[in-house]
Amino acid sequence: MLDKRLFNRFKIHCDCSFAFKDGFKVFDAALEDLSLGGLRISTFTPLNIGQEVYFTISTRPPIKGLAKIVWVKKEDKRYTAGLKIVEMEQKFQQALQDLINELTLKTLPASYLR
Repeated sequence: MLDKRLFNRFKIHCDCSFAFKDGFKVFDAALEDLSLGGLRISTFTPLNIGQEVYFTISTRPPIKGLAKIVWVKKEDKRYTAGLKIVEMEQKFQQALQDLINELTLKTLPASYLR
């Protein structure tokens, strides 16, 4: 199957949270991977394709933005979803870029760093 992603994905496991755009309650999730264009989360909260959510990734500094759910897979009581980032302030874009740069360096073979 052809991968149509514009950006490389990096596996990262950390806490994150989200709130539906039309709601006020914050839900917990686990971040599974991310790229400059999106992220994959898992949660016990039901999700539907097309919903927009405000998300916060629990990094230092935190990364926040607005994303649209583009796919959902349900396994037992857990939902895994792919989110496409649709809006993000410049300071959070920079924090995401810095995190991606750090993850990129960690995946390079040692021979590249000599």
